[in-house]
Amino acid sequence: MLVAPLQCLSTVRLVVTKINVFLEFKRCLQTHFGVVQPRKASRGKSQEVKTQPSPRPDLGPLWNLGQVHSSTKLLVIGLCNEAVASAMQKLKQAYEDHSYQQEMSVEELTTLTQEDIAELASKMAALGVQAELDRTQSGVLFLRGLRNAVEQACHAVESTIRKNLSKEVQKQKQDEIYAQVAWCFQEVGSNWERFPPQANYLLEKGDVSGAVKDGKGMQWTVDWGKMEATNKSTNQVAKLKRLENLPDFSLPLNWDSMPNGQLFQTFILNPSSSEYQQVRREFKKVSKTIIKIERIQNIRLRQSYEVLKKQLEDKNGPSCGAMERVLFHGTTSAACDSIQRTGFSRSFAGQNATKYGVGVYFAVDASYSEHPTYSIPEADESQRMFMALVLTGQHTLGTEDMKVPPQHSPLQSDRYDSLVNDLDNPKIFVVFHDSQAYPEYLITFK
Repeated sequence: MLVAPLQCLSTVRLVVTKINVFLEFKRCLQTHFGVVQPRKASRGKSQEVKTQPSPRPDLGPLWNLGQVHSSTKLLVIGLCNEAVASAMQKLKQAYEDHSYQQEMSVEELTTLTQEDIAELASKMAALGVQAELDRTQSGVLFLRGLRNAVEQACHAVESTIRKNLSKEVQKQKQDEIYAQVAWCFQEVGSNWERFPPQANYLLEKGDVSGAVKDGKGMQWTVDWGKMEATNKSTNQVAKLKRLENLPDFSLPLNWDSMPNGQLFQTFILNPSSSEYQQVRREFKKVSKTIIKIERIQNIRLRQSYEVLKKQLEDKNGPSCGAMERVLFHGTTSAACDSIQRTGFSRSFAGQNATKYGVGVYFAVDASYSEHPTYSIPEADESQRMFMALVLTGQHTLGTEDMKVPPQHSPLQSDRYDSLVNDLDNPKIFVVFHDSQAYPEYLITFK
């Protein structure tokens, strides 16, 4: 038994190794002090101390005002009230010495994703850090816990914010490059596809020491010398090309690069290319032989066409839209250059037909436009025909006297977009806006 006053002793631990002794000791304690119930006040000469709340398994959302804090209760047992009070005071002082609070602006956390919040909540839980919104100040979040733990939690939050800001800056750079430059690849027998922003950025910077991913997640290694890319999974080789867009116009993916400042150029298609074969299939109903197919790249004409396309989509709504079609227009050698450079003009309407309206005529079937009346043969018997993109929108039956399409509704400005020869099975479309058709390909045949 101790007879000297307890001046330094603050904690006594009893180690019982035998289960029967432990059970007897426990029974005696319960006889004197009763059974200590969780989350209820203990009995005897003891007091409660609320310490660091046990962390919630999920702190997100971190700014939840309705958090209910859990608590841990300690049972302090001593020989007298004074000893218990002294121990309580030391416990409180130790807790205060080691506890810490850091406030953060909720606005700083707006860059966090739900995944970030869940990860940070898990980390704070492991550190024993509590996150709570201040009820008196709007937009202030308190992190509370042991100093070292709170500092680690703050560092984790700040590190995640910096990481997200860095990602956002990187994304902005990628988006800027994506608007200026288009890196594309073409597999055998397929159309040109554009790489997504991240791969596009890496290609533009030349940072492709490993591989780049396409939109489907497939990885490609790059051979700059051959301007080719190889699929790492299939070993399929694809062509590469770089298109430089204008500030107000993105080049179609099937186009080729043009010198700076050049707004118009034609390209003869390679007969073995998939693009050539696609045009040839559209031309299939014509029995004559194709001499060459030229792709027409006219930036200003295409810009005007795309603007009108957007207007028709807005006017007609999703049920109809601009109703873009691939149609044919027979022409003469003399008219080709004018159409390629300035587009289809209503000024020449009526040279061949006005039966369905005084506009520019297009046929659904190439065999119709192939007729010598429209594709007038040259001295060498060669003929020419345009394969065009045409915005037919909402159409109605045309008549010879129509100089503009009739009204579609009581609104004076709301008219049909095109006229046809037959409502049930239209074979001929007539348009009246010079930007309503774009001469995409010129086919020379005989």
